[in-house]
Amino acid sequence: MNEALAQAYPKQLEEITEGQYQMLYNFCGLSAADYNAVIGAMRKYIASLVDATDWQKKGVWAWREMAEPFIRKDVRYDFAFHGETPPNKHDQSSG
Repeated sequence: MNEALAQAYPKQLEEITEGQYQMLYNFCGLSAADYNAVIGAMRKYIASLVDATDWQKKGVWAWREMAEPFIRKDVRYDFAFHGETPPNKHDQSSG
């Protein structure tokens, strides 16, 4: 995440990093605009990885498996900004 955000969003990166080695990230303090910008930057960075190192692959796995399931559930998430259609609760089957 540091590599993805350091150039374009240094202020937001500083705001979301926690811990001695800045390996923990907390999105709670971000505005809706910053939240969506950071999410977009991360997705763009992940898509740009060609020959990812083992550490980058682990980071991508963590992002996709641990962060992505919660991203769209956040009230700040702007579906239109990310080129998506909001889910329609009435279209979901009950099983």
